[in-house]
Amino acid sequence: MRLHLEAEATLGPIPSAREFESYERILPGAAHRILVMAEKDGEHVRRADRRAAYFLLVERLFTRALGAAFAIAALWFAWDLAMNGHDWVAGIIAGTTIGGVVAALVLGKVPGNTAE
Repeated sequence: MRLHLEAEATLGPIPSAREFESYERILPGAAHRILVMAEKDGEHVRRADRRAAYFLLVERLFTRALGAAFAIAALWFAWDLAMNGHDWVAGIIAGTTIGGVVAALVLGKVPGNTAE
């Protein structure tokens, strides 16, 4: 008893040369259609990658601008409190704001956030 096992694998939308030849023999023009399909698929993948990179950039810029606006507002609020005789509260707000901003800049994320 003899057992012969053969396996072939391809990665991507283009089949092996032997399969190409079989497709073309069975249906003339099929190999060209497969290549056109692979080209369209590649264009779609590149377009989706560019779109994802663009939206990631927009998200990062928006969150940084929002964080900067929050920090500026908190520091202005602390300054206003300090000017009106609420030194302890102003110090706590300013200290936690500055600490949070420094931690976010140094660590690159919010402390305690394990979403990534």
